[in-house]
Amino acid sequence: MSQLKKISEKRCLAYQQRNLSNFLELCLQYHFILDELGKKRKADIISEEHQDLFNLARRCGAVYKPSGAGGGDLGIIMIDSSEVAEKVFMEILHSSFQNVNLQFIWKGVSVQTT
Repeated sequence: MSQLKKISEKRCLAYQQRNLSNFLELCLQYHFILDELGKKRKADIISEEHQDLFNLARRCGAVYKPSGAGGGDLGIIMIDSSEVAEKVFMEILHSSFQNVNLQFIWKGVSVQTT
């Protein structure tokens, strides 16, 4: 858990610095550590479906991260180019997975009052 915390903190810093390549690399590292934790604890943190999506993303040059508290129902594929996005989209289109197209926005969440 301490490794996951350290990587999460580094990811936050990379995000704040708008360092996309470092952010994506840290997401990749996070996946491997999370998978290792699940195997050590005999918990299905990275389900078979999430691993399939991870493999799909890696084949295309992207990074995949499950969302939620282990075995969640949604995963996020992060890309750094339109070429990779097209590859990912085509792979998902020809798979049993569904695509929800989200955009990466540096600003993040904000609150507006009226």
